[in-house]
Amino acid sequence: MMSQQNKVSIARSYNLKVDEFTSYINNIKLVRNLFAHNMAIINLKLKTIPKINNDFLKIIDKPNKIFTSILIMVYFIKNINPKYNFKNLYHTVCQLIKRKEVAKRYGIKSYKLLKQYIKNKKNILD
Repeated sequence: MMSQQNKVSIARSYNLKVDEFTSYINNIKLVRNLFAHNMAIINLKLKTIPKINNDFLKIIDKPNKIFTSILIMVYFIKNINPKYNFKNLYHTVCQLIKRKEVAKRYGIKSYKLLKQYIKNKKNILD
C-alpha cells in the first residue's frame, strides 16, 4: 500500500533494490503473522522465497528456511541501529546449531559465516 516513490526512497536508505526491499518486507510480515498465531516456524518451508543478496547466499543454501528470515531481520536491525548487540541471538544460534547436520537442516551452508555475519556490525561479510 506504499507508493512507488516511497518504496524507492526507503529501499535506497537500506541499500536495497525496490524488489529486494518489497520481498524482505513481505517475508517479515509473513513471519510476524506466523508468530502472532503461535505457528511452529523452526521447520518452516517458505513457498514465496525472498530475493536474497549474494552475502546471504554465502551463508544459506536453502532460502526457503527460517534462517533466511532471521538474516533479513538482522540486515534491517543493523541498518536501523548499527550499535545493536546481537549477543543473545548469537548465543542462541550457537546453542541451536552445534553440529553440521543440524545446520544443514535449517538451510545453513556456512555456520562460520552465519556467526560472522551476526557478530559483524556491518551488513557485509569481510
